[in-house]
Amino acid sequence: MAILLAILGIYGACKLEKIIKHGNFWLCVSLIVLFNTLIIDVINKSPIHSIFKSQLFTKSSWMKDNDAIIQFVPPGVSVAAQNNLFPHLSQRNEIYLLPEINNAQYIGVELHGGPNAFSPLQKEEVQKLIDGLIAKNEYSIDYHRGDAMLLRKN
Repeated sequence: MAILLAILGIYGACKLEKIIKHGNFWLCVSLIVLFNTLIIDVINKSPIHSIFKSQLFTKSSWMKDNDAIIQFVPPGVSVAAQNNLFPHLSQRNEIYLLPEINNAQYIGVELHGGPNAFSPLQKEEVQKLIDGLIAKNEYSIDYHRGDAMLLRKN
C-alpha cells in the first residue's frame, strides 16, 4: 500500500503541475510534504525523537552497575539471570531465565527495575527468591554494586 501511495502521489503531483503551471511548483510540493511529515512526526512521536533524548547517549548509574556485575561473571560458567540481564550473558552453553536456576554457578540480578526487567516474575518475587537462596546458604553475594548483584553458588 505504501508503494502505491507514493506512486499515486507522484502521479497526482504531475497532473496538478499541468493544471497549475506555476514556476516553483515542485518546491511548493516539496515544502508541503516536508511540513506534513514534520507535523505527523510531532503528533505521533516517531522514533526520530530518540535522537534528541539524552538517554540515548548517556549511561545511567544502574546501567553501569549492570555492566560491572556482568564483567565479574567468568566465561564458560553456567548462569541464571533475570530478563534484562539475560541477553548480556547469553553467549554461554548453560543460561537460565529466573526463576529457573537448575545448577547455575552464578546468578545475576538487578533490582533497579524497568519495563519487563523481572519478567516472568515481579520485583518482590525476585527479592524473595534471592533472599531465600542466601538464607539457605545455597548462594552467597560474590559482587554487589548499586541495585545489581552477582551471586555465586556455595
